[in-house]
Amino acid sequence: MVVTKGTTNEQAMHAIDAKFQLGLTILVGADHDQSYQMLSDGKADAFATDDILPLRPDRRHRSQDKFKVTGDYLSYDPYGIMFRKGEPQLSAVVERAFRKLATNHDLIPLYQKWFVTRLPTGEKLDVAISPQLEESFKVLDDTQGASN
Repeated sequence: MVVTKGTTNEQAMHAIDAKFQLGLTILVGADHDQSYQMLSDGKADAFATDDILPLRPDRRHRSQDKFKVTGDYLSYDPYGIMFRKGEPQLSAVVERAFRKLATNHDLIPLYQKWFVTRLPTGEKLDVAISPQLEESFKVLDDTQGASN
């Protein structure tokens, strides 16, 4: 089994191995590319990673016949938008944009467009929205609090 150094998957696999006394050999790749390469080269039998990473178009073509994405979530870790600290104006713009998209009920259709339906490239990731993400989109909706 391979995991990527410093990820929550690395922590989760070590915790699962210890809890259930599985005796796993857990290899650690320096980054996702190295971890994926270890799997591809047969140095590892599995790669514990975020569900979306193996579905990247550049990986799908190389692995669609060799590997299968399977299993339950090891942990729930939301993704985020990162920008330089000390940028209050940018932070305010991002916050307003997401609240507006949520209030207009545009976030879920945008998610569907980019993660569920066919992309402009012809690829289809087909990654359904998680209940947690859907709920967080609802929390951003400024009109939700007004109607309760």
